[in-house]
Amino acid sequence: MPTPLLNLCPCGSLRPYPDCCQPYHQQRLPAPTPEALMRSRYSAFVLALRDYLQAS
Repeated sequence: MPTPLLNLCPCGSLRPYPDCCQPYHQQRLPAPTPEALMRSRYSAFVLALRDYLQAS
């Protein structure tokens, strides 16, 4: 079954948000690559996660 569009991560990966940037935003995992970090920062901007943006 395809992932509903509303559940996709805003970073453009076409993956569900909980399987993509959410663990970084919740500080459960560090972003493993510079690209993942920048994607997570973009997602944080879209989702207005100011604390994550300041911390990263």
